[in-house]
Amino acid sequence: MSSSGPARARTPSVTALIRVLVGIVVIAGGTSAGIAQTKDIRIELSSSAVDANQARRILAMKQYIGEQRGVKITLHVSDAGMSVDKQISDIQIATVKHPDIILIDPVDAVGILPAVKTAQAAGIKLFNIRPAASDPAGLYAGTSGFSFESKYTENMTAWIESLLAAQPKLRLKAGLLYGAAAHTEQLPRADIVKKIAKAHPDRVQVVAEKFAEWSLEIAQNATADFMTAHPDLNLIVAANQQMAMGAANAIASAGKTGTIYIGTYDLDVPTVRAILNGKISFTTGLEFPATGRSLVKAAVEIVQGTYAGTLELPPIYAVSSRNAAEILPKLAP
Repeated sequence: MSSSGPARARTPSVTALIRVLVGIVVIAGGTSAGIAQTKDIRIELSSSAVDANQARRILAMKQYIGEQRGVKITLHVSDAGMSVDKQISDIQIATVKHPDIILIDPVDAVGILPAVKTAQAAGIKLFNIRPAASDPAGLYAGTSGFSFESKYTENMTAWIESLLAAQPKLRLKAGLLYGAAAHTEQLPRADIVKKIAKAHPDRVQVVAEKFAEWSLEIAQNATADFMTAHPDLNLIVAANQQMAMGAANAIASAGKTGTIYIGTYDLDVPTVRAILNGKISFTTGLEFPATGRSLVKAAVEIVQGTYAGTLELPPIYAVSSRNAAEILPKLAP
C-alpha cells in the first residue's frame, strides 16, 4: 500500500514507462532455490492508478519474479486510473481469466466490493494492498496492513516538534494536503498536524487544507491558493511525496523556496534528492518500490498456503537534510 496514492501529473518518461508496464505479462521459471516449487502461479494486479511510484513498484515485482527459480510466475497489471467503474471492470475481466490471486489496490474499497465478492465466489484468492476498516471479515486472504502508519506519524510529529524546539519564536501556519477521501487510512498523516496544533495552540495553526487526490497537479494548484489566501503560510504537510512535489513546484514558482517547510511521507530517490536540493524539508517512509518484492512473495505464499499473515516490509526512515546524503545510496534507483 501504498500508502502512496496515484498522481495524475506525469513526465513523458514516466508516461512511456507506464505504457510499457500496464498490461505487462512477466514470466519467470527455473530450477534453483527461491520460492518453493509449486504449480504455475498467475497473479493479477489491479492498481488504482499506475503513477510513477506504482511503476517503480511494478518494476521491482518484475525483477523479483525474474529472480525466482522452480516456479513459473505470470503477472498481469491493470490500471484503473482512479475510476471505480474501471476498477470494477478490471476485476470482472480478471475474474473471467481466473488467476490464482488478485492483488487489489482499491480506488474505493466499498465501491468495488461487488466485483471483489464475485471474484471470491469464483474461488480466486484476494490480497488487499490498501485495506480499510469497512472490509468484510474473511473477504481477503491477506492484506498489507498499516502497522507502519503509526511510525510515520510518530516521525512527522518528532520533526515538527524539533522545528519548534530549535526556534522558540517560530509560529507555524500550516496547509494540509490529503490524498483521496476514500482512502481513510491516510487521514492521520495530515491530521497529526491538527493534534500538534491542539497541543501547541500558540505555536501551530492549521490555516488551509484540501483533498488533493494524490495528484501532483491538484496539490500544486492548492498550494498556490493556500499562499494567496495566507501569505504567512510557512508549513505544508502532504500525505505523499507526489503531492509534496506539487507543493514544491508552486512554492518555487512563487519564489518562496526555502521559506516554507514541506513535510511528507513515503520514500524514493526523487524525494530524497529534492531534500538535498532544498525543495522538500522532510519525509518519512519505507522504500515504496521495495514493497513490490514483498507483494509477489506474499501472493505466492498465499497460493501455496504458507503465508504467515505478515507482509515483509523494508526499513522505515526519517529523512531530512541532515541525513539525506546518507540515505540516498541505500535506495533503489
